[in-house]
Amino acid sequence: STSRNVNTAAKLLRAKGLKVGTFRPITLFPFPSKRLAELAKRVKMFVSVEVNMGQMIDDVKLAVNGLVPVELVHKGVGAPPDPEDIAAQVEGLL
Repeated sequence: STSRNVNTAAKLLRAKGLKVGTFRPITLFPFPSKRLAELAKRVKMFVSVEVNMGQMIDDVKLAVNGLVPVELVHKGVGAPPDPEDIAAQVEGLL
């Protein structure tokens, strides 16, 4: 459900003319560090959208090795953030 909300938020942001993309890992073990490192050479920032208190953000930061900033968008434990909330927070970061 989180990826659906992220994809919807990306569509909302693209409609405003912002260049955003999404990355949805298929598995977290092994963690997709190599692919994130490759993407870090082409993007300005990563935003980790989580349905927890940010447990994955450190793994993303390690994978990109300081090449770009990594920010967290979350609503805490429970339901994923709404697409509008995600879009607003990401727009604020840009």
